[in-house]
Amino acid sequence: MLAVSLLSADQFRIKEILDEAFKSGASLVHFDVMDGHFVPNVSLGTPLLETLLYYGYPVEVHLMVEHPER
Repeated sequence: MLAVSLLSADQFRIKEILDEAFKSGASLVHFDVMDGHFVPNVSLGTPLLETLLYYGYPVEVHLMVEHPER
């Protein structure tokens, strides 16, 4: 299983980048959620997550948060 992360991807080319990654063998998208406590908050936000789900990409979410219930 190969998961691709989007933290350093060109946000204006996400769909193109992911289409190429999945053609090359990626299995899912790794999506980080950070609250700034354990690591700096560099998350790409929920609008991108909604877009990934809309296009049907399989997503795993990595929570790096102190209070995940929030």
